[in-house]
Amino acid sequence: MATQEELTTEEARIADLEGQVDELRLENGTLRLQLDVLSSTDIVTGLPNTNGILQTLDSVIARHNRAGEAFGVMLVRVPSVTTIGEHHGRAGVNDALRHAGALIAAGLRRLDTVGRLDDSAFLSVLPMLDEDGCETVVTRLSKLLVSVPMTFGRDRLEMEPEITIALSAPDVDMDSQMIVSRLLEKSEDTPSDGVQIFTLSE
Repeated sequence: MATQEELTTEEARIADLEGQVDELRLENGTLRLQLDVLSSTDIVTGLPNTNGILQTLDSVIARHNRAGEAFGVMLVRVPSVTTIGEHHGRAGVNDALRHAGALIAAGLRRLDTVGRLDDSAFLSVLPMLDEDGCETVVTRLSKLLVSVPMTFGRDRLEMEPEITIALSAPDVDMDSQMIVSRLLEKSEDTPSDGVQIFTLSE
């Protein structure tokens, strides 16, 4: 039969092991959180990557389906960004992406989110946006991008955007992938003024 001293020692050992398990669980939770952040963040711009911005869009779609809240999804292309690589390489493209991404983020409302899609395109999720609010968003963003070009030594990179906005429609049931595909398809026929707005029911 175990003595009182042996029982006390065993209880202390068990308490110590339980403490170690709690610490490991906490560390595991922290690592999972860091992994989630890294898997949804673009390492070049610090903005959400495709995965991250689609997660945001999924949340907005869910609110739309549940409460009928209007939203918009905006594709902003800055074609000149890809041309900078011819003279300034990958580092130049990355600098231009950071520059364009920061300007787009600065031009949006606080409730909006912008993420990077590829080397010339950014996707913005715009909650509570209807047709009346589109003109304000487009005007502010276009002026900001055009007014702050980027310079590379003697080279000047104009941030002339091509903007395509898809607006939600009450009776249209589409997931985030379908909406982005539709947006990309529509953006291929951008008008001469660089701006296209359509509803997802079209």
